[in-house]
Parts: sequence; C-alpha cells; structure tokens
Amino acid sequence: MRKIVIIAVFIITNSLFAQKNKAFHPELFNQEVMIKIAKLEKTHPVSFFEEAGKYYKNGNVNESALLFYVGQLRYRYYILAHPDTKPDGDKAIFASLTNVLGQEINYKLGENVENYIKIVEATIDYSKQSDYQFYSIKESPVNYEKVINGLIGLKNHLVANKEQFIAKRKENAKK
Repeated sequence: MRKIVIIAVFIITNSLFAQKNKAFHPELFNQEVMIKIAKLEKTHPVSFFEEAGKYYKNGNVNESALLFYVGQLRYRYYILAHPDTKPDGDKAIFASLTNVLGQEINYKLGENVENYIKIVEATIDYSKQSDYQFYSIKESPVNYEKVINGLIGLKNHLVANKEQFIAKRKENAKK
C-alpha cells in the first residue's frame, strides 16, 4: 500500500511539473523569449519594449510582437493604476514607444493576419495566467481587466476584419 501511495504521489508531482513547464505556444515562439519575459515581469514595463526592439532587429518578429504586446498591456495597466502619473513621464514614454516600435511590429504582423491574431491570442493567454510582479495585478484588478478587454477588442477587430486587412495588403502591394 505504501508503495502505491509513493508511486501515485510521484506520478502526480511529475504531471504537475510537466504542466507547469509545458512550452508556451511552441508553434509561434522560441521558448527563450518566455524565459526573458519571466525576468521582465519584475521590471518597469519599459524593459519589455527595449527587448522587443532587440528581437525585432534580429528578425524574430513573433517574439518581438509578444514582448511588445505584453509590455504594452503591462504599461497600460501601470498607467491606469497610477492616474496621477505626469503626462511628460510614463505616459509620454509609453506613447512614444508604442508609436515608433508598434508601427514597425504591427506592419510586419499585418503581412500575415492569421499569425497576427494568434500572437494577440497568445498575449491574452499569457496575461491571464501570469501576474505582473513589478506591480501586481492584485493591486488593481479592475484596471487590469480593462486593459485585457482592450486587447480582446483588438483580437475581435482583427478577426472581424481579416478579409479587409488581407485585401488592403494585396492592394498596397500592387502600388
């Protein structure tokens, strides 16, 4: 009986360990980026944008997009949770980074709308299961939910307008 209990505990423990360490969307991302994101969760959100830029320069579009969107989500949450933030501080930095880096990444993602949708879905998945250790989600769950809902809105927009995005890309390619 004792052997059975020990074996059962061993199987359950290994099963839980395997689930926890399961690769995150391996069809989309190099898993090295997940290790990077785990480290960034303890830092100011601007760090996500810095890393997204590095990945983008190295041609790792999916990984840069994941970093960008997780970073954007974390930064939006941080700003919402701190309404007294100065307009020329985090708000200005966020707007600048989103505009410059976001234009590049989103343009590249637009080349394959199906992939773009998968990246946004993966960002939503990750963000729903991972706490932001720099400023915990528990500090302001209502604001975090608002930010997640914004990303869900983007995904829904991409899905609803997928054919139009594809047609527009084809039209622009002819010019």
